[in-house]
Amino acid sequence: MNDSPFQNSILMQYETPLPDNFGMKQVRQRIRQVSSPFDHYKGLHFKLYGVNDRIETPLNEYSSIYLWSCISAMREFLVGDLFNNYAQAFARPSIKSWMPQMLPENGDLLLGSEITSVVVVHRGLFFQPRLA
Repeated sequence: MNDSPFQNSILMQYETPLPDNFGMKQVRQRIRQVSSPFDHYKGLHFKLYGVNDRIETPLNEYSSIYLWSCISAMREFLVGDLFNNYAQAFARPSIKSWMPQMLPENGDLLLGSEITSVVVVHRGLFFQPRLA
């Protein structure tokens, strides 16, 4: 039996392309303003923010990556005020999700699907998960 804290977890990601002339400084400020409610959000192991700036990349884009303890925690977020605020500020994005698996030989978190390439997150190297 698997006793990993990630046993029933689900990874969720979305991105929102923004106009070329969109002030990405506004996005970074918004991240600082809205990030604290996620520090203790029920069922959330971690959240990552991504900002692509047209100055350095092909397009302006805001993205978020979440690791949820279970699908019901993700669902609660998607029907709640925090996600609704995001949708009102930027747009309602398409959600991508994956069911991670722990590799028994070393504890790495394996993410993959038929559509995307496989990503391996080495525990402790890229992030320190906060267990819900």
